[in-house]
Amino acid sequence: MYRVSRSHNSEFHLPLELLREIIKLLDPAGQRNMMLVAHVVRNQAIEFLFKQLSYSRFSQIQRIHKAREDVKGAIRKLRLSRLTEKADELIILFQFLRTLPNLQSFEYNGFGPSHQMSPFFDSIRHAPLSELIFGTSACPLEDGLPVE
Repeated sequence: MYRVSRSHNSEFHLPLELLREIIKLLDPAGQRNMMLVAHVVRNQAIEFLFKQLSYSRFSQIQRIHKAREDVKGAIRKLRLSRLTEKADELIILFQFLRTLPNLQSFEYNGFGPSHQMSPFFDSIRHAPLSELIFGTSACPLEDGLPVE
C-alpha cells in the first residue's frame, strides 16, 4: 500500500521526502539539471546546490549577492580566495556576508595589510559559525573556532 506523506505536493506526484533523498544522491551537475524540471523540484534542490560555495572572483560574489533569500539561507560553507583589496568591493563583500543567516563555516584567504578586520568580523558576527579560517597575504592560513 502506498501512503502519501503530509508534505506531498499536488503539483508533483511524489512525496517531498522521497524527492529530497533522490536529489541528495545526484552529483552537482545532476542537481542543477533537476532544478530545471519543475518549480517544486527547484525549491527542494536549492539546499543541496548552494550548501557549499567556493569563489575566487569578485564577480561571483556580485551575482550571488543578488540571489533570493532562500538561496542565501541555504549557504552553510563559504570559501573565498583573494577576491579583492578595493575598498568599494570589500563593502559589497561585507554586505553579502551579512545576508547569510545560516553560515556555519567560512574561509577567507587573501586579507592584505590594508584590510581592516573590524568590518569583516562585524559582517559575520550574526552567523552561527562553527568554523572560521582566514589568511592574510603576510601570514599562512590560521584555523580556529569563533570567539564570542
